[in-house]
Amino acid sequence: MLFLKSFVFFFFLPIIAFAETFLANTSDIPVMNGLQINSAEEMDFDTPTGQLLVLEGVSNKKCGDEILKFYQTTLPQLGWKETEQGIFNRQNDSLTITILKNNQPSKVRFDISLTGDK
Repeated sequence: MLFLKSFVFFFFLPIIAFAETFLANTSDIPVMNGLQINSAEEMDFDTPTGQLLVLEGVSNKKCGDEILKFYQTTLPQLGWKETEQGIFNRQNDSLTITILKNNQPSKVRFDISLTGDK
């Protein structure tokens, strides 16, 4: 059993390692290398039920499909479940990733609802 746990950890470690930072105001949604988050476009709202975040990113190196594939591979390792293409849920939190422009430079939008319930 220890071997299996070690294998799973070291197998997925390189995938998570492709991210150096995390999206603003989150601790577990990585920013894909090559994706630049536009802080001027960032919106952050506190609500009675939690927090709403809207962020946009641009990449000159990756197309939108590659960006979405990165998140489809990485987020489940962090407890997120994809319920529809680009829509992820974890407990009461939700994340929608929308490809606004697929060709380089590609543009992606993150809509995040965090309740703080864990």
